[in-house]
Amino acid sequence: MWNLLSGRTRRGASLVEILIVVLVLILIAAFVIPRYLGGQQGGAKAAANAKNEALDAACLATLNQVRESVSMVRTMHPTDKPQSLADFHLPDSETHCIVGGETYIYSPETGQVHCPHPGHESY
Repeated sequence: MWNLLSGRTRRGASLVEILIVVLVLILIAAFVIPRYLGGQQGGAKAAANAKNEALDAACLATLNQVRESVSMVRTMHPTDKPQSLADFHLPDSETHCIVGGETYIYSPETGQVHCPHPGHESY
């Protein structure tokens, strides 16, 4: 049989092999750690987006509560339709968008309530 090592035994990795492995690990860490920690700018943008999404969700939740109030009043008093949101005697925090502060738009004919804030048109 042929001895591939030709009489010498191999006992470990060479310095070059160790340096290559360390370099590969450093490159992997350079890509993974910023994404894992969020990075400086990416994290700030993500936090701002999360805050905006939370405020949008709060506006939608408030709007749904106002719609429930309108529905209850219109059901209990079908002949007496309130002409504005002020007739419902709700607190100001319930009749305004939490994001922009605009007053919700109420249609006395249909009983629908909408938020006029840009981006909330579908609410």
